[in-house]
Amino acid sequence: MRSCIMVVLFIFSYQYLMAQTQVARIQYTFLNRPHTEVSIIKPVNNAIFFAARKNVLLDEKGSISISCSPTETGFLKVICKDRVIDLFVQSGDNIEVIIDTATSAKPMITGSNKDGQVLLNESFIPKYYRDILPLFRNDSTIELLSKHVEAEKQKYTEQFGKLYDAKLVDSSFFNFAKKNIDYLYATILVQKMAERFYPITYSPTSPAYRSEFPKEYAAYWDAVLDHFPLNDSSVKFLPAYQWYAENMINANLYRIRWFKGDTTIKDESAFIRKKFEDIQQYFKGEIGVLTQARELHFMYIQEKFEQPLIDIYENFSKLPSAAPYLPFLQPYHQKIKAFHGVVSQKNKGISFIKNPTQINSFKALKEVFKGKKLYIDLWATWCGPCKDEFKYQEEAKKVLASRSVETLYISMDVAERDDQWKKMVQYFQLTGHHIRTSDALRDDLMKLFWDGKSYTIPRYLLIDDKGVIRELNAARPSDVKGLKEQIEKL
Repeated sequence: MRSCIMVVLFIFSYQYLMAQTQVARIQYTFLNRPHTEVSIIKPVNNAIFFAARKNVLLDEKGSISISCSPTETGFLKVICKDRVIDLFVQSGDNIEVIIDTATSAKPMITGSNKDGQVLLNESFIPKYYRDILPLFRNDSTIELLSKHVEAEKQKYTEQFGKLYDAKLVDSSFFNFAKKNIDYLYATILVQKMAERFYPITYSPTSPAYRSEFPKEYAAYWDAVLDHFPLNDSSVKFLPAYQWYAENMINANLYRIRWFKGDTTIKDESAFIRKKFEDIQQYFKGEIGVLTQARELHFMYIQEKFEQPLIDIYENFSKLPSAAPYLPFLQPYHQKIKAFHGVVSQKNKGISFIKNPTQINSFKALKEVFKGKKLYIDLWATWCGPCKDEFKYQEEAKKVLASRSVETLYISMDVAERDDQWKKMVQYFQLTGHHIRTSDALRDDLMKLFWDGKSYTIPRYLLIDDKGVIRELNAARPSDVKGLKEQIEKL
């Protein structure tokens, strides 16, 4: 009996010891940043998943220790103010990172694959949109583009190759770096080909309109997809794969629909349903589940409250392999359900302008509020940054009320979004006056405040009681101090 107990204890002790040796441990120290909040994005099921972002406080020394279980290894990101540290973490790794936040010096990294980790943080990945993508602006043919991409890709691969040849990084780290570079430059190819495709979808009256998509680009696009398949589960942990997959969803799948004649989707709800149908059709197995989870999170952080997202999440949650992602997605799902539950409650402080279709110019709109001081919020239901400002409205409205300034919300939404617009006004409790633009009013606003062809929101205006625009770019609700200074001048 005693020998049996000893055997069982030995087995449990051995299993515990093995589990501990597989845990990766990383120590971060941010010099000159005691008690600062940092964001940690651990891999989920070994794949980068931004919904898993967690904020924690550094200790009095500016340090924090992180442990990663085997399913949390992969690409680890830590963000402290303006400093971002990326690591490729494997089971059993012990890594120490020291960052001097008073300088722009590269991080000091010791431990597993230290030289590769340093190169990862000083290389091209953080500079993708600023430095890398513009390099290919003048490549006028697919042949020039592909040669240029291959040359740039080789240049960066060689840097990691030299470390591998010198045995300064292990094979797993080198393969990660090489594959990530491959998919990064595949993403560039997709983006540059998309730039040639999108103009054929524009209105013929647009200066950027093109009548046809070059055949050589279409053929090369298919070749890229063959060479970099969407359903290779071995690349799910690559950050560049996420960019690649997103570009394929947004550009290539749209291209496929376009040439099938499926070009009439204008309603946001129908668009969301179609997008997830595309994902389910083209992304399979483990990659398919991960891609659905990422796309759900992307929709959520834009605060898209469309009804189809409820059904999409509930169907997604029934997939056995969806379990690791659900704790991060469920709070967003509950928020959307709450949105559709409370919109029927009316707030007396919310006023929709009567006969809005008769207001076809900004001048006519100002006449409705003749003799009143106005703070105008130009927004739309699809605009994430616009909705992010709503959480500051309570404090901002106290400041506005102190100077008898009323709030006018102008929605730039099209007619098909009317119901969603009214629901969103109620959900966010946007007390004040509201109007959704007619086509004529929207065109007039674009001519007055933008280039007449497009617009950028959110945007805020301040108008005095004589109808004169005093601030063309007024402070946002989140900038209460700036807003207070501006309204004191009215």
